[in-house]
Amino acid sequence: MNLKNKINIFINKLFSVAAAGIYMVLIAIIIGIATFIENDFGTSAAQKVIFQSTWFEIILWLFGITVIVNIFKYKMYRMQKWPVFLFHLSLLFILVGAGITRYFGIEGSMHIREKSSTNKLISREPYLNFDAIYNNNKYKFNEKVLFASLGNNRFKKSYQLGDKILNIELQDYIPNPEMSVSESKNGKPVLKVVVAGKMGREDKFLKQGEINNFGGVIFNFGKRIQNNSINIKYENDSLFIRYDKPLQVMVMKTREKTTLEPNIWHPLKLKALHTGAGTSIVFKEFFPKAEIKWTSGSRKMDSRSDAMLKMTFKSGEESKTVSIIGGENFRGTPQIVTVNGISIAASYGPKDIYLPFAIKLKKFILKRYAGTNNPSSYESKVTVLDKTKNIKFDYHIYMNHILNYGGYRFFQSSYDPDEAGTILSVNKDYWGTLITYLGYFLLTLGLIASLFIKNGRMRVLGRKLEKLEKL
Repeated sequence: MNLKNKINIFINKLFSVAAAGIYMVLIAIIIGIATFIENDFGTSAAQKVIFQSTWFEIILWLFGITVIVNIFKYKMYRMQKWPVFLFHLSLLFILVGAGITRYFGIEGSMHIREKSSTNKLISREPYLNFDAIYNNNKYKFNEKVLFASLGNNRFKKSYQLGDKILNIELQDYIPNPEMSVSESKNGKPVLKVVVAGKMGREDKFLKQGEINNFGGVIFNFGKRIQNNSINIKYENDSLFIRYDKPLQVMVMKTREKTTLEPNIWHPLKLKALHTGAGTSIVFKEFFPKAEIKWTSGSRKMDSRSDAMLKMTFKSGEESKTVSIIGGENFRGTPQIVTVNGISIAASYGPKDIYLPFAIKLKKFILKRYAGTNNPSSYESKVTVLDKTKNIKFDYHIYMNHILNYGGYRFFQSSYDPDEAGTILSVNKDYWGTLITYLGYFLLTLGLIASLFIKNGRMRVLGRKLEKLEKL
């Protein structure tokens, strides 16, 4: 048997009916595995390892091609086989629709406060966002990425900025980062600070030489005094504190209360409650020589999780590594780094997408179940403002009542805790949605036809069974 015949036999088996059955079973098993991965590691892991992997795309392509080959091989397009033809055609429509959604669809969310309008939405997919300045010229880069707790996380790119090249590389990805401190002979003084944040108690670490914002208060750990900040210094094996406003101090153990006069250095008391700076502060623990390490608190990433990226920026002979914190649904504070005369603001999170029209929130309405505080439904009364087309109209968005305009669909998704703002889910996927729904319609029609049409597959099998029973 020559090579040509061997290739033909292989291709025939690759796109045979048996192969189609294997592909379908394989896809079902893979989707089941993806469910377990999503449960243990989050949606991003399932997307990275399975749904957006090259090998899974190859399986889907093989299945789609097999369906087409068998349609023509068995002449399913003939009138007497039209129920089977509809079933196979529906699978192709569903695959094509899913492909269009993945590669061309836009998904995001739009946040609007009452009496305000916006044309900005944030993308559903996370990006690495870079804003660079060199020689008074501004450069902007947005790189779509998919980092997850499973799989290899890689990012390495070079950018030409004027006469210099900037290299950016991901060194480490830490899901749900948690800071820990360990004693180190070569370490620096570190102060553990407990502040009252939006999510309750927050433990923070302040290293000597750093200026950080904790709970809306600026902390400056250094000898140089900074205005509007809680200044801390370490001298002669002792800690001192200074603030430009009076601070009330209560020792937690004895309940002893004192007031620290402003603009004067005072001995810093550990495990004492400090108030008067806009939030409650406790300086819990001090490490004269310590090293701060970041570890993963949990490998499961959800919509509220954040991640730390350790990125290296290199240009010429100069290289710096910084830590960037962000998430899939929120962009973290940009980190500023300067290498070889290039200043870069780097952040991780969604990308801003601007629409050619704006949405104004007139009124947000939250309805509750009678006698309880539990929400039963929430609605947004909005106005669409399209200045380019001179169009303005009001619309009421609520459950299953979607705003369609400009190719975008706006769904009621969530709302602000103070009930004065709304969050709308937005997508632009007209053709992907249309083709997928058409596939589902053809699939349903084909199944019904197979059950009830005289020459349908199920009716033919039923007649054969009746004949066997009479034998």
